[in-house]
Amino acid sequence: GRAKASQQVNLSFRVSGPLITLPVAVGDKVKAGDILARIDPNDFQARLNTLQGELETAQAQAVLSQKEYERGLEIDAKGKGLISKSEIDKRRGARDRSRAQVQALTASVGLAKDNLSYTELQAPFDGVVVATYVDNFEDVIAKQPIVRLLNPTRIELDISVPESLIGYAPYVEEVTVRFDALPGREVRAEVKEIGREASEATRTYPVTLVMD
Repeated sequence: GRAKASQQVNLSFRVSGPLITLPVAVGDKVKAGDILARIDPNDFQARLNTLQGELETAQAQAVLSQKEYERGLEIDAKGKGLISKSEIDKRRGARDRSRAQVQALTASVGLAKDNLSYTELQAPFDGVVVATYVDNFEDVIAKQPIVRLLNPTRIELDISVPESLIGYAPYVEEVTVRFDALPGREVRAEVKEIGREASEATRTYPVTLVMD
């Protein structure tokens, strides 16, 4: 294999919007969980508030439609002809639609909460800022690189796996690496990435490992 530089990653937002906070600069040391950048959350908070209001209304309607349906069943049980089958079917349909509306809005509220949390870009590990790609108050889009973070405690290693063996990759439970300069010592590693195409020249797949 071939050892590369310490592990580095470009960090980006999952949502789009104008930056309001960019407190880091090249050379800054950060801890896991530190805020590296923040998008204006107002629109995301407003969207969440609207959906939560709609959900509360839908939940109240669902309770009401359930009671209306149960009341229809009680009337029907008292004697034939007091309520029509079509009316009971109508109430059941209204009950089912209101339940579906609650489920849909519950999912939308969950997504809106996630999107609100995504307005904060946090450091995934302790590291050093080695590049910033935007300025504060700039409009950014989802997946646009914002900050490049280096993890000096981990290094990456490129290896080449023969085409005949790459199919076993999903079953690998443990990876160990030995260096000529460290005889008798094995270092635990993790598979970070597996190339999608084999080299035409060597018929091997590139695999990137990460280790402490």
